[in-house]
Amino acid sequence: MIDGHGTWSDLAELRQGLYRFFAGALLPPDAARVELLGAAAATLAESELDAFAFTPAWRAAAAIFEAPPPLGELEAEYAALFVSAEGTGTCPPLEAHYGAAPGRAPLVDTWLRHEYARLGLGLRPDLTVPSDHVSVQLEVMSSLCHDEAHAWADGRDADATGIVRRQWTFLDRHLGRWVPLWASHVEHATVAGPWSTIVAATRAFVQHDIDLVTVLSRSSLVSSR
Repeated sequence: MIDGHGTWSDLAELRQGLYRFFAGALLPPDAARVELLGAAAATLAESELDAFAFTPAWRAAAAIFEAPPPLGELEAEYAALFVSAEGTGTCPPLEAHYGAAPGRAPLVDTWLRHEYARLGLGLRPDLTVPSDHVSVQLEVMSSLCHDEAHAWADGRDADATGIVRRQWTFLDRHLGRWVPLWASHVEHATVAGPWSTIVAATRAFVQHDIDLVTVLSRSSLVSSR
């Protein structure tokens, strides 16, 4: 399946697009974002996705944006599930809520900002969600996949394999640890609406990508190709 720089690069580009799609899908909805997500879903649907186990879940999530319900419904259900007056929500999409040890939640922001900096990434000044929001962490993975794709395309194999290992570390420390628990909470919530489908697809993709990156980070197919 994987044979040559172009194909490794293509796989990384596909993963970049999927991470970006899920990152956008899990931000508070607005008319422009929903329209962009519909266009992104149509573009991704043209990719070779049929071989992946997460594809049925992704198609169900993509269909929500290809033929979206009224924006007011999306906004109300998003707020009811993810946001409250206290900023905690029923199932807040925040690592600190699920992954932090008791009493250490306030430190998560500091730790993450240092980790993002080590990866060569910075948070945008106009960021409207916390640094541990699922969308921020999905964007981090999208950025790493972008860097990986360019490294393969440029023939910088050692750089590319190093980026794959950084992806594995980030997934192992963050998304892989708390997204399954968050998704389980959403699955059992009574106000989820279409967001249950979107979160389930996010979990399926993240878990599949952890398995993929684990194999790639340890595989001689990558490291000594």
